[in-house]
Amino acid sequence: MISAEASFVPDSLTGKEVAYIVKNHIYFKPKYIEIWSNSRARLFNPARDIPKIECIGDYAMVTLSDRPIYSLDQNLQFKSKRLNPYVDVLSWHSASPPDASPPDSAIDEISCFPGFSSAYIHDWDDIFWQSEEAIDTYESAGRSYDEASVVTHPLFGRAIDIRKNPGRLEIFPGMILLPAWKMWFGPWALRYLAKEKLLSFRDAYFVQDRGACVFVQLYEKLEDYAEAESRRRQQAFRDDLNFDQLMAQREAVFERDLAPVLKD
Repeated sequence: MISAEASFVPDSLTGKEVAYIVKNHIYFKPKYIEIWSNSRARLFNPARDIPKIECIGDYAMVTLSDRPIYSLDQNLQFKSKRLNPYVDVLSWHSASPPDASPPDSAIDEISCFPGFSSAYIHDWDDIFWQSEEAIDTYESAGRSYDEASVVTHPLFGRAIDIRKNPGRLEIFPGMILLPAWKMWFGPWALRYLAKEKLLSFRDAYFVQDRGACVFVQLYEKLEDYAEAESRRRQQAFRDDLNFDQLMAQREAVFERDLAPVLKD
């Protein structure tokens, strides 16, 4: 399942920006729209109600799908969601062909939106299991796990230790951190990820300075994510850009840099 995420500083995405993206960068014909706002969900008709997205004001999540919102066999989906208080996220998911993920040119345009921090294109299934800690999720999916990797988690009790998974997704104040196939890093991200380190990362397949944004392609083909060389590059990227050190400072960074922004 190919997937893309774009992350923003909280409250950067208003209904106006989401409506623009829905009109210009949704690569399938949605049949269902759901908007969570004011602690309630409402269903809308895509044939007539897409303009209403521009007027939603404060919202928690907007979902467009090719199948019923809570169907287990959804194929194509777009979401704009607020992972309060840390980050706003746009996401595109394609469970199977046709691929409805945004082209690089769309991410290039979105990276110019105010508050943009980072974006990624990757295999959704891989990132999900690289990041999943709950043993119940493994067992319900019939997926095996190594007992040696089980630790005690403050929320889950017995849980999978994902700290050695190089492709895991993490939430940092104002952005997603993820060593993925393709990556974009904007102004907020470059406050914490040194631009010169990104541009000089030798293990990348391709790196380009795009002015206010840095683009990195970590390995050649999306489907190569599980190859030993791709995993090595993911870990090298995490190490070189100090992901673990950043995550250790997450709460302090939130209080110092993000909380004052949210109060404005």
